[in-house]
Amino acid sequence: MGVMCLGFGLVFGYVLMAEPDGEAWRYFPLYAGMASFLTATLCWWFFIERKGTLSAARGLWVGALTAVVAHYVCWYLQIVGANVNYWLLDGSGSSLGEAPVDLLNGIWGAAGLSLFSYLAVGLITIPAGALIGLLCVFLVRNRVHGG
Repeated sequence: MGVMCLGFGLVFGYVLMAEPDGEAWRYFPLYAGMASFLTATLCWWFFIERKGTLSAARGLWVGALTAVVAHYVCWYLQIVGANVNYWLLDGSGSSLGEAPVDLLNGIWGAAGLSLFSYLAVGLITIPAGALIGLLCVFLVRNRVHGG
């Protein structure tokens, strides 16, 4: 699940930010991929592997949950990356040259940005996550039961 979501996050993040405005957005596809991988891996392990419950319905909702949580994780990674770029790598900061939001306030900032991204692309990412979860259920069933 994590690897499939990593691929989706990288590709979808790249499509969204193919021509980024500013150096801070250049790494957005990587943040989207990392967030998708981490969130999918943890959700799959926690709600399916650990509980030993593999069903189509559970795959659907775990995939959808993964997409919902990955939005927040992606935005927080973006904020962390902007801080690393600005404070440690001598990056330019915002388009006005200002420092990015600090990591503590970034907790709230990522939540706000997530709400915006749910409205902007949630109708694509959440169903895609659900379908990836369903596909993973069928792949695991075929691997375990041999077809």
